[in-house]
Amino acid sequence: MKLLNTAGAALAVILVTACDTGDSANATPEPDPPPSFTSCSSLTALEAANDITINLPANFQEGSNITIDSAQQSSILSFDSSTGELTLAGNTSRLPQTITYTLRDDQLATIETHTHNLVIANLRIMPLGDSITQGIDFFDGTGQPPIETRVGYRQALYNLLSDEGITFDFVGQAGQRAGQGAGLPDPDNNGYPGVDIDFIDNVLPSVLSENSPDIILLHIGTNQTPGSAEGLDQIMDQIDSWASTNSNLVAFVATLTPKRDTAAQQIVDAFNTDLRMRVEQRASNNIVLVDMAAVMNDGDISLETIGIHPNESGYLKMAQTWFDALQVTNKAVSCS
Repeated sequence: MKLLNTAGAALAVILVTACDTGDSANATPEPDPPPSFTSCSSLTALEAANDITINLPANFQEGSNITIDSAQQSSILSFDSSTGELTLAGNTSRLPQTITYTLRDDQLATIETHTHNLVIANLRIMPLGDSITQGIDFFDGTGQPPIETRVGYRQALYNLLSDEGITFDFVGQAGQRAGQGAGLPDPDNNGYPGVDIDFIDNVLPSVLSENSPDIILLHIGTNQTPGSAEGLDQIMDQIDSWASTNSNLVAFVATLTPKRDTAAQQIVDAFNTDLRMRVEQRASNNIVLVDMAAVMNDGDISLETIGIHPNESGYLKMAQTWFDALQVTNKAVSCS
């Protein structure tokens, strides 16, 4: 389990000036840490489905060797510590793999450390939820826009990922496409207007089989919001089960965006508090909490009668928060 708050709060940095005691010239300086490097290999999904052999880059010296510090151990078929040649088992998941390793000399002293990202294109991202995922808005006050113009957060997220050089594919059932008329290049999604948690729980097996996502962006519970997030346990159980028996995936599960009605917002607050607790207590690397509620307020909600759909600023905040979560967890990586 990973718990994220991507509210973007400023980090306070305190600078401390040391007093000169007169003997600073005789002080023993701290040794510089070994240099650290990052490198990357880019593969297609077809290439990654077969066994992969890569050479971990390092500045070898006579007698030096490499120690792998962290990797998906189950995927390692062979590793030559004297050359850095690493062979990994093929995988149908397109989630990037991160390998950290250390180069040591013949006295076992650290020369340098490396992080190597294995990036597999195209990363399949499924936006999943209700009308907020599909992108209903009431910006002009005339009612619901046509499906082909609904982009919600997906247009801004598409731009953020593309600008970062990440190769990805939004996935969803064909009947759920929305936004192509507004210029969204990839309108696929699984946003079902008006549905609740039970609907997503029931449809999840079919959308997982049909779309085989690597990433799920889940925002559900706005319609008929219950007082607790208990229903999401079944959805998260399904995701964990799929990841263990099919291909690995990560679901980013969002707290609910605000509602304008005060009484309704109290229920949303209770739901969000319960959801945070449930994800925090869950022993799963396939579930990540994304705290949408922490970055939004009622000023980010449309001036519609029902007061639940984000306005333009709200959808932009959602896109940025999804993007930040993908970046922080290293689940959307570019080799460019």
